[in-house]
Amino acid sequence: MSTSSELDLDFERLQRDLWLRRTRIGCVLTLTLIPAGILLDLAGYPEAFYSILWARIVCEIVVGVVLATLFIIPDKVHVGLMSTIWAYSPTAAIAWMLYVTEGSVSPFYAGLNLTILGTCVLLPYNAWQALAFCSGVLGMYLIACIAHSRIPLRVDALVMNSTFIAMTSIICATACHIFSQARRREFDLRHDLEVRNLELTAADEMKGRFFANISHELRTPLTLIMAPVEEMLAWPAERLAPTVRDALRLIQQGGLRLLGLINDLLELVRFDQSTHAVIKSRYSLSRQLKTLVESAQPLARGKGVLLSLDLPEEDVEIDANEYLLERVILNLLSNGIKFTPEGGSVSVSAAADSQWTTLRVCDSGIGMEASDLPSLGQRFVQVDNSESRKYQGLGLGLSLVREITTAHNGELLLESQPGQGTTVTVQFPVVHAPPKIAGEPDFDSWADLRRAAALASVRQQSSQNDLQPNKEASTATIVFADDDADMRLCLSRILEVLGNVIVCRDGIEAVSAVETKKPDLLILDAMMPGKTGLEVAESIRTSEVAKDTKVLVLTARVDDSFKIKMLEAGVDDFLTKPFSPTELTTRCRNLIAAATLQRSLRQRSIELEQAIIERQKVEARLIQSEKMNAIGSLAAGLLHEFNNPVNHAQMAIAYAKNVMKTRSPTTSSIALVDESLDDAASSLNRIGDITRDLRTFAHPDAAPPRRPVALSRVVEMARRFVSHELNQCEVMIDIPDEIEAMIVESHVVQVFVNLLTNAAHAVVERHGDKGGVIEIVAAEQESRILIKVRDNGVGISSQVRSRLFEPFFTTKDVGKGTGLGLSVCHTILNQYESSIEVDSQPGVFTEFTFFLPSVKMETANVA
Repeated sequence: MSTSSELDLDFERLQRDLWLRRTRIGCVLTLTLIPAGILLDLAGYPEAFYSILWARIVCEIVVGVVLATLFIIPDKVHVGLMSTIWAYSPTAAIAWMLYVTEGSVSPFYAGLNLTILGTCVLLPYNAWQALAFCSGVLGMYLIACIAHSRIPLRVDALVMNSTFIAMTSIICATACHIFSQARRREFDLRHDLEVRNLELTAADEMKGRFFANISHELRTPLTLIMAPVEEMLAWPAERLAPTVRDALRLIQQGGLRLLGLINDLLELVRFDQSTHAVIKSRYSLSRQLKTLVESAQPLARGKGVLLSLDLPEEDVEIDANEYLLERVILNLLSNGIKFTPEGGSVSVSAAADSQWTTLRVCDSGIGMEASDLPSLGQRFVQVDNSESRKYQGLGLGLSLVREITTAHNGELLLESQPGQGTTVTVQFPVVHAPPKIAGEPDFDSWADLRRAAALASVRQQSSQNDLQPNKEASTATIVFADDDADMRLCLSRILEVLGNVIVCRDGIEAVSAVETKKPDLLILDAMMPGKTGLEVAESIRTSEVAKDTKVLVLTARVDDSFKIKMLEAGVDDFLTKPFSPTELTTRCRNLIAAATLQRSLRQRSIELEQAIIERQKVEARLIQSEKMNAIGSLAAGLLHEFNNPVNHAQMAIAYAKNVMKTRSPTTSSIALVDESLDDAASSLNRIGDITRDLRTFAHPDAAPPRRPVALSRVVEMARRFVSHELNQCEVMIDIPDEIEAMIVESHVVQVFVNLLTNAAHAVVERHGDKGGVIEIVAAEQESRILIKVRDNGVGISSQVRSRLFEPFFTTKDVGKGTGLGLSVCHTILNQYESSIEVDSQPGVFTEFTFFLPSVKMETANVA
């Protein structure tokens, strides 16, 4: 808390900043307005123009120096002195103008009133400061008038003008006094507001800490009470005497009732401290109602009440907070069953339209008077009549229902008649909230226990718990960390049926155990010394040895912010204290199974990666095998390609020899020999090109690099390889020379070889040795090359097209095809992220379409 002297110092600092800002503004106004009167001086007093001009210039210089000082060294100057110099500079200039013009009757007198008004408005004067400045202005006026000697002193004008200056001064001083007090009051109020805000923030933080601590302190001992009781009630009958079993059931019942009261009280506290809007999601209200009504059925049957659920055929969805809406439904079910006598009925229904989702609970119970309805929904208020007093409760149920409904911007409607029953209708608006995330952990993990607690106030008898020890053998490893010795003892006994349990006293021991034991499941208390549960979860998520370890956190907090923190820390699931041993073991078993499955999936993933690598190798071998097969089947064409240039070279060499033998070595004979040798060299070069292309095509490298290749060269190479197949048809190629593809040349040659071979067979089958046409067209489309191979052959039926790219599928006779050609084409083009499509009409045409990456696309990707 600040003392009075500290407040005064703070106020003085605030005042200094205000003086500084206001003086700067005044200087700027002065520098602007003082030169504005020069034309008036020239028109009104030309004989004194230069004398007045010098006064204005001197005033501008002084004010300019003040302004520059305030901007350059504002922290080192006395702001009050600077403001005084500024205020008196225009005043002195105007007094000089009075002196050199007409003295007491000079119209420049009005300028003094303006300086008084402007200075008192701008500067944060108090009353005495304002009076002191105004007195100085009045003194300068009197001196200027009395010292003026050119015109006789007009006493009447002097008195009148002095009176107006004095009245203006009094008004401005009064205003400054009011403004000064207002500034101080505003400062004090702002200071008080800041102090109150800090106090409220501290109180809110303390309240939040108290809420978290009290939740932990209340729910932890409840867990230690109820978990052993439930475990003992699950023992075989011979292990417990009937009296002991009955006593344990009473303890269980009392614990559930106590838990229900704690939950309601803490929920109200959480509502009071919450400053955030309710987090809503769209989910199935029908599913939730079926679950909760089923949970309440044993209670209703035990009391002899018929509990029914009426839902439409279509799924009813709602935009709400699932946890909070469950509290609403449980409270309404609890009240309905509680206040309905044996033989009565409780019905639950739900419906939805475009604006509202409606939940209705009707009972045939005792009912209420209409005058009692307005008081329902208030905290700790129950209907005040003799019949209602025999029912237990704190009067919090409908209060929670009303507050939760209000938080959802919904409506709560009550209808009741004494002796006939009560109808409670809750309506929630349709807001199109985001759907609940599929696979999201069920953070309401202690649902069974909480539901039992919510219904405990009307339970007649406690049913036999069906928890039985799990005798199945398990090799799972569980690390459990908690700083409470009783909790460690209790839960380790419960968990030992699931596997080997390693108990730790704090978070540090838990981290060490995870590193050494590599457990399937890690169970952590949220609040522990050394490292909290969240800190342990965060630390192991960065560890390689704990990749498959599942994390379960035990906590007493249920707020959304803590849920988010747990998700961010890598927690897989959590249980809220107190929890059921049945639910604990069930969730642990599920998490252990998930860890085992994840470990198995990781191993399968490694195996799958190896299988993919092996598949790629097989594909490469398949492509290479198909190349070799193609070379064998294309041998005739290759021999033709070799024979032509060989024969041509032999003829050229024979001709050259003949010339050399029959003719004398003249210039003409030498020219003929040179020409023949050039022809022979050209033929040999062609043989070299064919050999080089064949070597490129048959290269066995499984992953050769891609490089820019002219597409026309690729097609020409393929055409040359299958030239013997194309002798009986016309091949039309429309590929611009400038189109370059970024490809593995041998792979794409293989594609064209297969397509041209199939096309040649198709056109020959239809047209024989005349009329067959094969067209190859290519064009660049943005960063890809569109390629079409079309023939006018026999076509392909729709039944065959569906299986066209399957390996080993062929329509040819045995021995005339392997069925791998188009499958290899499909595999190669997949490497370029391109599919191959076929369009055909039997007896008319067949057209294959595919894409290849252009050099332009690769250049753009690099850029």
